[in-house]
Amino acid sequence: MQTAFSLERQLTKIANLTVLPQCAGVHQFLSLNVNAPLPGTPGSPLSNLPDLNAGPIYQYVSDGVFRQNQLITNFNIRAGAKLSLFGYYSLNYANSDTAAFRAFHRTSTTWLRTMGGVVRYRHRVFFGGTVGLPRGFRLSPFMIFNSGSPYNVSVGQD
Repeated sequence: MQTAFSLERQLTKIANLTVLPQCAGVHQFLSLNVNAPLPGTPGSPLSNLPDLNAGPIYQYVSDGVFRQNQLITNFNIRAGAKLSLFGYYSLNYANSDTAAFRAFHRTSTTWLRTMGGVVRYRHRVFFGGTVGLPRGFRLSPFMIFNSGSPYNVSVGQD
């Protein structure tokens, strides 16, 4: 579940501007090992499982929290039947206490920068247009600019 709202304004007879801020999300998916040893249990992790015969039991829950501050601005200009211009800019900041439903752990003590989906890039700009050509043809060029995507350096050690 996420919340969002938008404001749209007609600037001139041919131009519109939309602003869409998004705030937060709750009930995000994560996976838990419900047969994991309790924190602080001494000894071998395998000998301290609540159910020794079962091994890891992974369960999907919707208990994660996703905090996002996102601002999207769209523009649309229709200058007659032969020319239209459009585009958007988005600014994204997002953190979560879960690494996603594919990861079998929760990082409840730390906030992670979210790695995927809509928050893949901090800044994104898109410009496009449509130009009417003779004989019913149309030309539709576009450009996309992104900042670098986040990354996480992982090593094979716990």
